[in-house]
Amino acid sequence: MKYCSFCKRISPGQPVHCQYCGRTFGVRICHHCREANPHEALVCRNCGSAELSETSKPLPSWMVFIQVLFWIFILTLIIGIISNLELLLPLLVIMGLLCLGFLFMPSAIRKVFNMIFKYFWVLIIGRRNTR
Repeated sequence: MKYCSFCKRISPGQPVHCQYCGRTFGVRICHHCREANPHEALVCRNCGSAELSETSKPLPSWMVFIQVLFWIFILTLIIGIISNLELLLPLLVIMGLLCLGFLFMPSAIRKVFNMIFKYFWVLIIGRRNTR
């Protein structure tokens, strides 16, 4: 999946361009000869045409930050489960940091986090009721 920073949507698979707005990811395609040019190209390296496709900007910094927090979250979860949830507090801190960026996330990622939060809510409440 690739995130388009222009229309703020996620295109499934490994597409060359966004399926919603048509902007390309990481390359500029020439409208005349269909040559793939580098992201920073101003003219086509094959035919010299200046009519190149518009590109999506690189991932925003908050998206990279969320991805890093997500993998830290997964790692903490695995370690917590292995060691009988002794690392529940750091897990909750990471979840809190993820909540800070929750409003700025694309809707598809927001749905995934909703499912994760519901799972942990049931896990925590279920554990409290069994004691």
